[in-house]
Amino acid sequence: MALETNVQRIDWLGVIVGAAAGFAISMLWYSQMLFGVYDMVLRGLDPGKDPGGIQVGRIIAELARCFLIAVTYGYFTARLRISSVTGALYLATAVAIGFQLTGQVSAPLHKDYPLAVTAIQASLNLIQGIVAATIVMWFQRRLSKAPRTELSTG
Repeated sequence: MALETNVQRIDWLGVIVGAAAGFAISMLWYSQMLFGVYDMVLRGLDPGKDPGGIQVGRIIAELARCFLIAVTYGYFTARLRISSVTGALYLATAVAIGFQLTGQVSAPLHKDYPLAVTAIQASLNLIQGIVAATIVMWFQRRLSKAPRTELSTG
């Protein structure tokens, strides 16, 4: 019952906007303006070589990842009744450091990636989380101030 109530408190428009913002950030993050070329060089790829067109599967996977992040923040901001930007920032930072960063830092131990690749991805995760949590919280706060209406069946 509690899960049902918390899911009902999620503002789905906020989730969609948060996911879209996170996706836009990741596209910018790995563009040539920021870390795209540097990331490719660190991974041993040739930045001048055409990767073979748009990689639709990776784009869909990133969209799904951003949506899942926003849904998760939507659930936890509702569950924990977070209604301030500061609370959303604390939540996003705690999640990024406690889960995402520790997972990212352990990746080079098991793969042949330089630590700089991990730093690029971990900082993206932190920024995406902060943006998604803040947007979702803002939409949910807006929703909680809206007048509630009851549906009658008679």
